[in-house]
Amino acid sequence: MREHAPDADLFFVEKGEGPVVLFLHGLAGDHRVFSRQAAALCDRWRTVCVDARGHGRSPVPPAPWSIDDFAADFDALLERLEVGSAHVVGHSAGGVFAMAMALAFPKRVKSLFLVGTSAELRAEIAERSYLRWAALAEREGFEAALRDARLPIPEGARPDHGAGFARSCRAISRLATKPLAPRLGEITVPAAFVVGDKDPFGPGGSVKASRAIVGSVLHILPGQGHDPFRRAAPEFNALLRPFLDAAERTPEV
Repeated sequence: MREHAPDADLFFVEKGEGPVVLFLHGLAGDHRVFSRQAAALCDRWRTVCVDARGHGRSPVPPAPWSIDDFAADFDALLERLEVGSAHVVGHSAGGVFAMAMALAFPKRVKSLFLVGTSAELRAEIAERSYLRWAALAEREGFEAALRDARLPIPEGARPDHGAGFARSCRAISRLATKPLAPRLGEITVPAAFVVGDKDPFGPGGSVKASRAIVGSVLHILPGQGHDPFRRAAPEFNALLRPFLDAAERTPEV
């Protein structure tokens, strides 16, 4: 395992050698979220688990942030690693950033494997969820916002993670006014969506996004919530690995 945190760049952990799989966590997560998947793949894949801006051990740049800023961060990381293209696995907000990355930097993304995510947001959800959580984090701190959002408090949380969480929530809230959904038809790489039928955010976002990407596949896992990669890791990994194997054999356009 190799850890990296140079200067103000994103912190990441990489394992293994071979084709690159980039793992993107969701809001309030960090590089440890997909640790089971990285461990399962590193026999023949180079796995890169990253802390997004404002999360984990990565820096907290000045506001405001946009979804495109996250996509550009991950593109810059792969450029620094001299990786031409990577398979991208994204959870929740990480799935949003992965789709934005595929749209903004199509040559950088070999495939998309997305978990419990969406490409659009209703205005009322943006207001009563993401903007509410952002304001709470700014007013009362990171842990108060996470309790309200019913998200786990990550080990090693820092005071400035409140600002990072708030800025990330505000970025995601812009899916209400600038959705990615109308552009998903531009994505031509292999894509798969996984969502639990008990996901508190609902499976609808994943279902709609999967329909918009030609040739994508959808897996709805019975009895699973928002984090099937943790609670049903063997089942999840049994979907992920064959997908990556097939996507790696797909010629790049």
